[in-house]
Amino acid sequence: MAGSAGSSSTAWVDTSTVSPSEQFDLWRCLIASELEPLEADGHGEGGFRGRLRTTELGDVKVCEVASEGHIVRRTPRLIAQDAADVLKLEIQLSGTTRVAQAGRRSELAPGDFLLCDTRRPYAVDVPGNFRMLVLMIPREALALPARGLEDLTAVRLTERPGSGEALRPLLADLARSLDDAVRARSTRLASSTIALLTGALMDRLDLRPREPEDVRRIAWARVADHIERNLSDPDLSPEAVARAAFVSKRYLHKLFAAKGLTVSAWIRDRRLDRARADLVDPQQACRAIGAIAAEVGLTDAAHFSRMFKAAVGVTPREYRILGGILDGGLPEDGAMIPDLSDYRALRS
Repeated sequence: MAGSAGSSSTAWVDTSTVSPSEQFDLWRCLIASELEPLEADGHGEGGFRGRLRTTELGDVKVCEVASEGHIVRRTPRLIAQDAADVLKLEIQLSGTTRVAQAGRRSELAPGDFLLCDTRRPYAVDVPGNFRMLVLMIPREALALPARGLEDLTAVRLTERPGSGEALRPLLADLARSLDDAVRARSTRLASSTIALLTGALMDRLDLRPREPEDVRRIAWARVADHIERNLSDPDLSPEAVARAAFVSKRYLHKLFAAKGLTVSAWIRDRRLDRARADLVDPQQACRAIGAIAAEVGLTDAAHFSRMFKAAVGVTPREYRILGGILDGGLPEDGAMIPDLSDYRALRS
């Protein structure tokens, strides 16, 4: 059935809060909003008991679902309307579930788990009461060949001995951790699950473990992309980047140190580069400097002005008036800054 960190709430939402005639309609709405758009049909008439709860651990959305029997379908029409590109790891906690995708069919018993691709049609038939844990994992987090992943959807990853077995206790611990008040513990479990799942899938595909340099290159691309897409977030920090990129904070700092950089300095410089480009953009000539600063996550205008001048040599206002004379990148140490004395004399 189907991140930036979101609400940490794990409270159950239950169809018993409405009248029996409205219960299945509420269930359709719940799975569409908390998981992904799905068609759903019940196995009978009358009321329908179902409940779910979700939380977001880094970019991984975790949902626990418990309900009576029903059928859901992910159709081409719904896929076209939904931009999400995630893989669902479905872990059976009780009851049974039948999953069909790409011509393959599997039946899950308690302790079994499999992957579904939300970008391709699939169907899930729940014949009776069941409980399931669902992890919505961004596709890029697994860093596996697209063709290989296509061959592994709707396949029980526990059907043969291997590294998939090592996931079982970890997944059980993750399910229990939804009741854990220590959110950091749950986030670490989610990151460990992704690392182990990647290993299990590589095992199934008979892929060699990636060379260390390949791993670093993939991790760097993931980190740089997350920073670039989230410059507007004032809370963007090394901790947030590490969670989103599925790496430890220590490994994140090692990635940057290998390039002679620090995480905080990289974020600062990317924000300043973006602000510099906006300051000399003719289409933004009438836009307030404070608004440009806020768009790159720097909500304190005075702090932005000081940071900008320390890096570029002039204030944001002076830079804009110069029309981007300095628009060739942040100056290297010792680089010459144009003489602004004539401009400043006119101002005084």
